[in-house]
Amino acid sequence: MRTTPLKVYIHLPKCGGTTVDANLNAHLGPRFFQYVNRSDWPTLQRHAATGFRDIDVITVHNARFPYERMLTNIEAEYIAVCREPISAALSMYNFAITATHTQNYDRVKELTFWQFMALSHRIPIWSPNFQCYYLSGERNWEAAEAFLHRFGVTLYTLSELDDAYRRLTGQPLAPSLDRNKSSKTVMRADLSEMECGILEELFDIDAQLWNRAQQSAAARGALDTVKTT
Repeated sequence: MRTTPLKVYIHLPKCGGTTVDANLNAHLGPRFFQYVNRSDWPTLQRHAATGFRDIDVITVHNARFPYERMLTNIEAEYIAVCREPISAALSMYNFAITATHTQNYDRVKELTFWQFMALSHRIPIWSPNFQCYYLSGERNWEAAEAFLHRFGVTLYTLSELDDAYRRLTGQPLAPSLDRNKSSKTVMRADLSEMECGILEELFDIDAQLWNRAQQSAAARGALDTVKTT
């Protein structure tokens, strides 16, 4: 039997999730479980069979994770971190062309940013609005909003990553475990106003998620102000 809610961290791409995973692994050890793909399925089933009795935090980095099937009747607290969409798109490109360990590296290592964006439409993990996709499994705001409501997801901005981690564990992130270190091959300053406008149109759904995250951050700030007065 669980005595505290299971913490479920939904790892949206390029939102600090790798750093969160590294910290959870160091701080919680076997009481942390990370789900990424089918290779993790047998372990997931074993934990689900016990009601995740031996797990404090699970992180999910998979757009098709069956939340309702695997977490039915389990008291859980859902947390996610969101990022400004253009920044996330640039980070995805900078990661993809330098991540030699990934399966698509050879396809993209020589591509310019816009060549990468043209290819990204064919690859679900990179295609525009990937944050909403990893949240709800779909690329539309109605599905993302419904998911946030159904699971009561607490949404943080990337600048609040440490706050989100403290919500998971009660501890701060360890600077030595920072994994957000992709080379900055292309930065926002390299884009023209027109190019930024194109990206805003491409990532219009993630922009709505970002707006919701900012609203949540503002509400928390207002709440903190009330608490301290």
